Amino acid sequence: MLVGAPWSRRSEASAHDLLTEVFHRYVTLRSGWEWQVPLDPPPFGGPSMRRNVDQALRWLADGSISVAGLADRFPPTEAARVYAALADGTTSRLTALFDWRG
Repeated sequence: MLVGAPWSRRSEASAHDLLTEVFHRYVTLRSGWEWQVPLDPPPFGGPSMRRNVDQALRWLADGSISVAGLADRFPPTEAARVYAALADGTTSRLTALFDWRG
């Protein structure tokens, strides 16, 4: 886990360099402030991680945020082909979803 705060630039590394390391090394990256937000809402109101997630899910459900175009859907029987395409960078979208509904 890496925790950082942008007080001053101390590297010439780009965001792409950082995100490449995050992706390929399975790093969890969190901001320094993220831990200041409680998981559950305080007794008299205020922000919480749970409220933030609930709000994000409401935005997805009501269409306020569109995720169209971020992923292609595939049947699970195509998993080997999909994983190979993701690994070699030949997918047409950012990611893939396996649709188990048949």
